[in-house]
Amino acid sequence: MLVTENATTDAPRHASFAIPAAPESVGLARKMTEIVLHAWTSPVDDYTTTIVLSEVFTNALLHGVDPSSGVAARIAVDLVETTTGLHVEVHDPNQGKRGNVAVSHATAQSESGRGLELVAALSASWGCKHTPAGKLVYFDMLAPVFEQGGDGPAAHVVNRRDLRYPASESRMPHPKGGSL
Repeated sequence: MLVTENATTDAPRHASFAIPAAPESVGLARKMTEIVLHAWTSPVDDYTTTIVLSEVFTNALLHGVDPSSGVAARIAVDLVETTTGLHVEVHDPNQGKRGNVAVSHATAQSESGRGLELVAALSASWGCKHTPAGKLVYFDMLAPVFEQGGDGPAAHVVNRRDLRYPASESRMPHPKGGSL
């Protein structure tokens, strides 16, 4: 595992890590991202950020890595603090399915295919770029914007932690109402 972080005070903070393309690495990517956000005391919601990261990282693992190739693939994650929040990139070798990454509209009976809907719903923006080394999927998370009001600061961004269902329910809340 490789972890780097810049330490200059005038540049945006940036952290990178590359981990083996393996199912257990999804949890490791989440944990490493939480550690970075905590160390930076980032105002970005770490719970929502790690949900989005999990979906993008899992897609990279499922669609960007060919386990039959015999190549020990790695998936890299770059975190960049921005003036409005956080920019995240997940790089894979794009050994699997080629083509554009797009939101699919799963049916009620589908057991998969909702991950990018979740990414689109929870991130401020997202996209995909093909690179000489493979492909990268990126997303941006916004920090809460505080505005001084009559009685003090007021946040304009809902903390998604407050929207979680009890563990007994299998639905994820949809930010525009209803459920996914």
